[in-house]
Amino acid sequence: MRTLLIICTCFLLAFVDTEACSRLFWNENHQTKIVGRSMDLFYSDEPEMWINPRGMSHESKIDDNGLEWTSIYGNVSVSAFHSKDLVSEGVNEKGLAVHLLILQGTTYENRDQRCGIHYGLWPQYILDTCQTVEEALDAHQKFQVICVPVKGLEWPLHLMIEDAMGDSAIIEFVDGQMNIYHGAEYQVGTNGPTYDRQLANLRNYEGFGDSQPIPTGPDSISRYVRASTHLTQLPEPHDANEAAILIRSATETVIQKDHVVNANTTLSTLWISVSDLTNRIYYFFPQDQSHGIRINLLDLDFSEDTPVQKLDLLDPSIYVDPMLHNRGACQIYLR
Repeated sequence: MRTLLIICTCFLLAFVDTEACSRLFWNENHQTKIVGRSMDLFYSDEPEMWINPRGMSHESKIDDNGLEWTSIYGNVSVSAFHSKDLVSEGVNEKGLAVHLLILQGTTYENRDQRCGIHYGLWPQYILDTCQTVEEALDAHQKFQVICVPVKGLEWPLHLMIEDAMGDSAIIEFVDGQMNIYHGAEYQVGTNGPTYDRQLANLRNYEGFGDSQPIPTGPDSISRYVRASTHLTQLPEPHDANEAAILIRSATETVIQKDHVVNANTTLSTLWISVSDLTNRIYYFFPQDQSHGIRINLLDLDFSEDTPVQKLDLLDPSIYVDPMLHNRGACQIYLR
């Protein structure tokens, strides 16, 4: 029993000390609205990709007032821990993308009379029912995000949303209140501190109002400043393919390379994704595999009654269902 207690305590401390993930939204170039995102965690999130058609029924089974809905838009989602209901991010056929990232210090709202949704299904609901950031924000009046333990932990999370028009929003829960940062200028997200403090801190650095040099550390604040800097320095791409290469390169400047958090924990980047919202293309790059995956949503069949399809994203002998090859929708290639 004592051994189990020590193991659990170390696990929890590792989580508390961990700051992970970065998101960069490049919405100022003239080729495409495109997002880069890294997933950094202290153990594998065991990601799976899902091709979700329209007309799917969902229910967030958390209490007797869970949110129910039917999907309007087809989408591609990436889930964690071999559970379709733990969605890390995704993009839908209308060019709306969502990403869950850790935010230390998150305090969710107290339960009230609104329909509740497990935070693992929070991104899925937005992908299923919304075309734009504006619609996604309006939808939050209809439901309440509920914290339910996953793998024995209550995950502190904030949500980042982008659309094909270049709009952006970041949603955080601080002191039991929902805070929304809405506007195309909110291009970068990492982890703690809260977003208002990240914005205030950014003004201390060269190029953003003051003269402090750009930090090089792996911590969340340094990554936020560094990512913001790299976005301002990206050259104008010649086409969408070059934009994807450039945003991936910028994202790689803030990845974790075996960062030692404490004596028990080493943090690494598990994967990088790129979402081309204009052209509806999703790229996924596992960091410890030799392949990358490119999904063209415009070529996928999202019609109702189409089967849900799944892809194990870390399988070294990765196999793609022939249905995903329909009209070249899915490509797997060596990096």
